[in-house]
Amino acid sequence: MRSSVIALVLCAGGAAHAFDDPGQFLASPTLPHLASISASAEGVYFTGAPRWSSLDCSSCHTDGPQKVSMKIGADDTSLFKLGYQAGQLYQLEVQLGNETEGTQYDTSTCTEPPGKTDHYPYVQCNNNSFALEIDDSAGAPMAGGAFCAKQPAAAGCPMPNPDSDEVVVAPDGDAVFANRQHSTAAPKTIPFNDPTSWHLWWLAPAAGTGPVTLYVAAVDGNGGSGTADSDQDPYGDDTVRATISIQERGAPVPTGAQAGCAAAPMRTPPPLALVALFALAILLRWRAATIRRRSR
Repeated sequence: MRSSVIALVLCAGGAAHAFDDPGQFLASPTLPHLASISASAEGVYFTGAPRWSSLDCSSCHTDGPQKVSMKIGADDTSLFKLGYQAGQLYQLEVQLGNETEGTQYDTSTCTEPPGKTDHYPYVQCNNNSFALEIDDSAGAPMAGGAFCAKQPAAAGCPMPNPDSDEVVVAPDGDAVFANRQHSTAAPKTIPFNDPTSWHLWWLAPAAGTGPVTLYVAAVDGNGGSGTADSDQDPYGDDTVRATISIQERGAPVPTGAQAGCAAAPMRTPPPLALVALFALAILLRWRAATIRRRSR
C-alpha cells in the first residue's frame, strides 16, 4: 500500500477483563450470550460512534499514560482532501504510534494461555487492537459489503480467513476490528505479536449519500500481569480515538460542515483571567471574615 498519512490524532486519554478477540464484541442470536462464559461486549463496538452513545475503548481501559497516537492512512490521499468518490474502493490503514505499554513482551511470536488439557510453555503477548466504522450523516453505519478484510475481486470480498487476516469484519458488515490470529492446535501460537498497523478495504457508498464520518478507537495494551492467569486486564492500557469527517466529492457541502479529524475531547484549563478572578474572590472573603472577627 502507498502509506499516505492523512490524519494524526494524539491520544485523548485512556478510560473487568480486556477484549483482545474480536469475537468478544459480537452478539449472535443463534448462540448463548458470551457474557455467560467470559468477558463480552454483547454487540457494542466501542468505536466512539453516536449509535454506541460515543463509548470507546477508554470506557473500559483506564489509567493509561496518555501517550499513544494514531494515524489513519489511505492509498488515495484525495479521500480526506477532496472527499470520497462514489463507488470507489479505498485501502485504509490504522497505525498506532508512541506505543509504551506491553513492550517488554515484544517477542517474535507468543501464545494463547494454555487450557486445562494443554501442556506447552506460555509466552505472554503484547496485545494491541482497534475498532472502526463509517456512518452516514444520519448516524447509520455503512453496511452490506462496504468493508472487506482483503482486497475485493469482481465477486466481492474474498472468503475471510481468521488464521491470517489482519482484520475481522462484523457479521453485518458495519464495523471492522483487529484480528487475533492464532493456531488452533497446541501450542496455540500467535504469529503476529505486537501489531501496530492494520489494513482494510472500504467501498465508498453510492452517489447522493452525502457526508460520512469515520469513527475509530484503539488500545495499546500492557499485557496485564504477564501470566497465563492474567494475560490481560483493562488497567494501565493506553487508548486513543479519532473522528474524521469525509465529504462526498462533487456534492454540495452542508452548511456548518467541518472536514478533517478530531480527537476525543479533553478538559481545557480555565483562562488565567478566571483563575485570577477566583483567587481575588477568595481573598476578599478572607478579608471580610477577618474584619468581622476584629469588630466583635
